[in-house]
Amino acid sequence: MLFFLPFEGRCDDVEERRNQILEVITEELKEVTRISRQYRHRKPELLLRMGELQLEKARLLKDQEQKKYLEIPPKKRRKISRKRFFSNSRKYFSRAQKICLGIIRKFPRFKLKSEVYYILAFNSKEFGKNRDSEKYFSLARRHSRKGSNIYKKASLALAEFNYNDKSYRKALSLYESGMRGKKDKWWTKDAFNMAWVYYRRGKFSKAISLMKEIYRQSENPKFIDMREKVKSDIGLFYVSANRLSDGIEFYQDLGIDIYPHLYDLGKLLMDQKKYTEAVKVLLQAKKGLEGDKLIDANLTLLNLFEKSGRYHKHFKLSQEIYEAFAEGDLEDEKLEAFLFQLKKVSGVLQKKVLKGAKKNRKNRREKADLAGKYFDLIAKILPKEKGKYLYLKAETYYGSKLMEKAIAAYRESFYYERERGNKKQMRLSLEGMMAALAYPGLSKKIKEKHYIQTYNAYLKVDRKSKKAEKIYQKIFQSYFDKKDLENAENVLKSYKIYFPNKTLNQEAMLAKIMEHYRKSGDRKSFYKWVQKIRKGEYRVSKKYAKQLSSLLLTMQFESVEKSSMKGDKASALRGYLKIFSEKLSGREAKINAAHNIAILYSELGYADKAYEWGQRTVSMMSSAKLLKFATTYLAISSELFNMQRFEKSAKLSEKVYRKICMKKSKEKNSLYKNSYIVYLVSKNFEEAVSLVKSGVRCGVSSSVVDEAHLEILKILGEQKRWKSFERYLDRVKRIRSMKGEVIYQMSLLRDAYKKFSGDGKAAKIEREMEDIYRSLKRSKKKISVDSLFVMAKIRLKRMRYYVRRFDSIKLEFPEKKFNALLEKKISMLEKVASEGENVFQTKSGKGSMKAYRMIIQSYQKLIQEIKEIELVGMSDSYIKNFRKGMKAINNALRKKSLNYLKSAQRLIAQGNVLSTDNYWFISKNRLQFNVEYHFPRGGVLMDRRGRR
Repeated sequence: MLFFLPFEGRCDDVEERRNQILEVITEELKEVTRISRQYRHRKPELLLRMGELQLEKARLLKDQEQKKYLEIPPKKRRKISRKRFFSNSRKYFSRAQKICLGIIRKFPRFKLKSEVYYILAFNSKEFGKNRDSEKYFSLARRHSRKGSNIYKKASLALAEFNYNDKSYRKALSLYESGMRGKKDKWWTKDAFNMAWVYYRRGKFSKAISLMKEIYRQSENPKFIDMREKVKSDIGLFYVSANRLSDGIEFYQDLGIDIYPHLYDLGKLLMDQKKYTEAVKVLLQAKKGLEGDKLIDANLTLLNLFEKSGRYHKHFKLSQEIYEAFAEGDLEDEKLEAFLFQLKKVSGVLQKKVLKGAKKNRKNRREKADLAGKYFDLIAKILPKEKGKYLYLKAETYYGSKLMEKAIAAYRESFYYERERGNKKQMRLSLEGMMAALAYPGLSKKIKEKHYIQTYNAYLKVDRKSKKAEKIYQKIFQSYFDKKDLENAENVLKSYKIYFPNKTLNQEAMLAKIMEHYRKSGDRKSFYKWVQKIRKGEYRVSKKYAKQLSSLLLTMQFESVEKSSMKGDKASALRGYLKIFSEKLSGREAKINAAHNIAILYSELGYADKAYEWGQRTVSMMSSAKLLKFATTYLAISSELFNMQRFEKSAKLSEKVYRKICMKKSKEKNSLYKNSYIVYLVSKNFEEAVSLVKSGVRCGVSSSVVDEAHLEILKILGEQKRWKSFERYLDRVKRIRSMKGEVIYQMSLLRDAYKKFSGDGKAAKIEREMEDIYRSLKRSKKKISVDSLFVMAKIRLKRMRYYVRRFDSIKLEFPEKKFNALLEKKISMLEKVASEGENVFQTKSGKGSMKAYRMIIQSYQKLIQEIKEIELVGMSDSYIKNFRKGMKAINNALRKKSLNYLKSAQRLIAQGNVLSTDNYWFISKNRLQFNVEYHFPRGGVLMDRRGRR
């Protein structure tokens, strides 16, 4: 490696020493180059020495060039090319690089390869090629012996690279390798770097111990002196290790004034955004600081408390700084910084209060109180702006819903600004007070305490503005709430003077006063105000004039209602009749009276009177109001029905129904149904039809309308009015929702035609029934049970035809004839089964049961007939063979019969069929007749779920 000649005592001048070393290096370089040429550059040791000398010469030349470069004035220096200025040193760096690369290429097994790589690494570093430099240092370390000088130096160089890349774990490992056993001049510098790596890795105790060791070793002239660096940085290590007291002790042992140093450390930590540590250090620093330094520390802490949101500590410290201000110890620049902090934090707190209006109530109010204290502090420092900050304080309390505190602050601001004659700010403060007083959650006690005083104060400033107009109304309300009618009336008089055209508001105040007198029963005062209105002292709307008349009548209603509540219905009825006939009674009063009269007549059992007054009331009422009482009139109608006033019951229901026709109502269906049923029962057929037709237009439920159509058809059928039945059926057939029901109704008409006018028309109707049925099946629309059974019966008719043909075939011998007859009978049996399938496809339960029964009975008949056939004159062997052959046929027939039986029983078990034929399939003792229950006329047969 490189060696240096000792020059101690030979020359004190650094530049002279550098020149002397350059001469020695140049001489040695010439000699080594000469010897290497003799060996034709085949000795890698000589080439290595040449590379070392070239590198060292380059470094010394660069130092000289750097010195000269820095001596040039900056303005001139900026115009100089650095590449050209440092070209001489770069030339030797390039030669060293070229020599070392040649060694690596020509002598790959050279034992000092690690030293070659080391030179290449340093050379690359000089060229600013850090990636190449790191690569060569890695190769130097890899090819050197562990623990050797090159190994350690390469490790330290690599550690520095990793430290710069923030790869602290890897850097620490390399530092530990490089520092092991090392105690040369550079140990303190490398150890200092290693201590920082310990710090970065969070190993604070090791970092501190190493720093202390570096400080001790730095006292020895053998090592580079790193004491100032240690003193500068070890404080940060102690703070990070949460050992601030140990750090202070360390500095005190050195005899250093620790407090200014702690202040500087606190500022450093703050710049590094380590706010918690900075606070700890600055709080310690404060203990030994005075004067400006103490104020600076406090202002720095104030900034830190603001950044970390520790507002209570911020305010406590602000009070301490304010004391310094009060004593005149705060310079203008520091005062400005202090005010900036106060304004910033007060603003932040105000925003938090306003933004968090719906959040934690306690926390919000604490912030508002603290903001208020800040505003008070600012007001003390800036007395000319006191009113402004008192107003901001009030606004903050308002935002936090601390209304009583807000009112107090607004008032303080108001009186302060009044002394200065600032009307604009006075008005703002008053508006704030009024807004606080109007807050919905404010207690009545607080309102009573502040209302009138605040509003009267405002009216002395402003009497005629829009705001003043609203205030008159609020003062009126305040007096009215306190039942101070005398002052309330005086406010109304003043309001009338200043706002004569605001008749609606005057009317509203009048209404409250008169309502008070009405409720209190003070008729004298009530009539006094009525007289004032009639004389024109106060203008009111026509509507209110009518309402006044109604109010007079309301007093009458009250006594009548008391009679009704006591159960004295006769007295109540007389009272309502009197109100209805009263000339002063308005339309609304008459309607209410008539309504109650109808109810009372119904309750007292006067059916005809109840009907008469019910009709009258319904005529008078609007549809919207009638909608509210639809249930009442439905009840009156029902009571009329119970008292056998059928037609009147229907007419009253119909009248209510038609009046609320276009309104949504739950009772509409009941009124509709009640009317048409009563009309039908009382044989008012035309009225019933007219009412039913209105159902769709009036929004009656479609199911209720459909049921109404069926009821009309049912009545027409029962009365055998077949022409009317047919006309109405034609209309019903056009209703889409009725398609599934009309097949049954058409069957009734078909049967009537069959009975009275032959089969021609009946056949046409049946074809139409088939068309409707197929259409409904295709579109998968619902078909009623009765209609399905009708279609099933049409198919059953054809099925019975084949059953009769089956029954007509009788088995007999000789054998050839028997076989032909048997084949024909089985073929006809299949026809019966095939037609049965057509019945099943209708999905009619009753029809399917009949079809199953007919099929099974046909199978059983054939089986029995085969069993009972007489074989006269046949040999025993023939009879035996015949019976054996017939047994197989019978078994096949029985199996099919059982399959049909099981299908029928399964359908019954599912609960989908309620048929008179059911007993036949599930009873063990089958009878020759059907078991049925004939219910009385008008009864309803229902399934197990209560369905018709």
